[in-house]
Amino acid sequence: MNLANIDWLFRTWGKSTFATHEEAEAAAHEKVKENIATLRGLGFKLDANGYSVKSPDVLTWKVSGENLRTLYIRAECMDDALAAARERNPNYNTCQVRG
Repeated sequence: MNLANIDWLFRTWGKSTFATHEEAEAAAHEKVKENIATLRGLGFKLDANGYSVKSPDVLTWKVSGENLRTLYIRAECMDDALAAARERNPNYNTCQVRG
């Protein structure tokens, strides 16, 4: 640590910089809980572990990624649609139900 990076250290402390591995893990688990709550608030059906719940309905999912062609994939859940897209290119990262 030196004067050149002390500003960065103070700006990131408790967000992405931690004193111990345990503090970092606790913050990561908290962020996962927040993300799960956000997705549930947006109407996504998630199981206890935060994974999308399969429904009996097969939906068309719009899957995209930066500088990639948009794909339309029929699947029961978002995880399945994204997994299918990532078989073609692992850089697909966005998925939504086609309306």
